[in-house]
Amino acid sequence: MQRHRTRFLQPATVTFSQVFLSSTARATGLDEQARTLLARLRSKSLPPQTAAAFSDPFALAADLRGQSRAEQLLPIDAIRLSVTYEILQERAQLRYARAMERLRALDTVHIERDDSAVIGSASAKGSRS
Repeated sequence: MQRHRTRFLQPATVTFSQVFLSSTARATGLDEQARTLLARLRSKSLPPQTAAAFSDPFALAADLRGQSRAEQLLPIDAIRLSVTYEILQERAQLRYARAMERLRALDTVHIERDDSAVIGSASAKGSRS
């Protein structure tokens, strides 16, 4: 497994929440409100959906939640399934190649042509000139 480690790694992911404060909705004191909210958010460890609740609505809002985790190996069951599939595929290809070799060894194909008709028509054309 160490030899093929990169094939079975899950990429690292990052989770973040975006908190939008609207200058339209918060006409006065926006900077102070933003600093207060930032201090509040930093003082607690909040899940993304909770932090997003502090956001003002905006047109391009999207759900950007994910799971934060460092790069790690896939679960052993997933690795086992992948490796088993690859082994079965390799064995099937090998069996197919061997079967084709056996079939080719059974008979030799000979192609015979009757070139006399071709030669005869060519010489007939040559004699007309």
